[in-house]
Amino acid sequence: MKIADSYLSKQNFLRASKQLQKVIKSSPNYLPARIGYATSLEGLGAEKNAKSIALAYADAAKVALTQDPLKDYASSKEGEGGMAEAILRRALDYAKSVPKKDRIQLLQSLLDSSHTASLAADIHYFFGKELLSSEDSSIRERAQHAFLAANQYAELTSGNGGKGHGESLVELGKIALNSNNDPGKAQMLLARALDSDLDDVRVEALVLQGKAKKVRMLVVAFCVSVCCGNTFLIFFVVAFPYFCQTQALGDTVGAVKAFEEALELPTAAETKNVHHQMAIIFRETGGDFELAQKHLREASFLGASLTVRQADTDLSS
Repeated sequence: MKIADSYLSKQNFLRASKQLQKVIKSSPNYLPARIGYATSLEGLGAEKNAKSIALAYADAAKVALTQDPLKDYASSKEGEGGMAEAILRRALDYAKSVPKKDRIQLLQSLLDSSHTASLAADIHYFFGKELLSSEDSSIRERAQHAFLAANQYAELTSGNGGKGHGESLVELGKIALNSNNDPGKAQMLLARALDSDLDDVRVEALVLQGKAKKVRMLVVAFCVSVCCGNTFLIFFVVAFPYFCQTQALGDTVGAVKAFEEALELPTAAETKNVHHQMAIIFRETGGDFELAQKHLREASFLGASLTVRQADTDLSS
């Protein structure tokens, strides 16, 4: 190990990695060698060796846990899972940057190694996000189960007060709103996400809440038209343009309130979308055009992908 340490101190990472592999082969439960090997791989290039580094840290975490006198960290909250947690979170950081083709399998491997509810929740969330980005619809369908699992593990975390996993609740809200056309369920999930301590999560939840409030009345109206037969269906078709201009916005006051709450929070990645949604509401309800323009400018300033001209076209369409 002294030879490997010498190579590491001289930043000769290639020789250090080879020497540390020899140490691990002879003493597989020697934790300093495990961590040193991962460190040497980082020195050889974090980006190109991300998968190997993640696996090396995951192996080190397993060794750290077997040597921990406490061992039982099942309900520990984040940061209280001992050295094994710190090492496994390091592995998770690298797992998120490995080539896409390897990411799902690697995250699954980390799930098998997670020893705290907090870790299991976070890894399930990233696992779900990766499943959601797949081009295979059968794989995407598994994402919802991963988010549900993340939420359940978060509820088991000690001192959490039964809160769910904020990021996963937001994703479940998106699925309810965009895929399942269930704004009511989306509202329920997003209301729970607002308990998150993360401002970014709360802002995104409020943005989605506002959108859900906007569409809810239109969905209800259509459902009633189907249930009540042709007479109401004819009425609905005739009244549809009016719904689009007024009632189709659903709970407009509630939507505006949600967006205003989001703007009271520190600026986050979704803040630009809050301004865009506010502009759309003002324009669609015949509200203050100048105020709508102001929100569009704010959205553009914060990096919204659409230009003010594109937004005007969007709002007037």
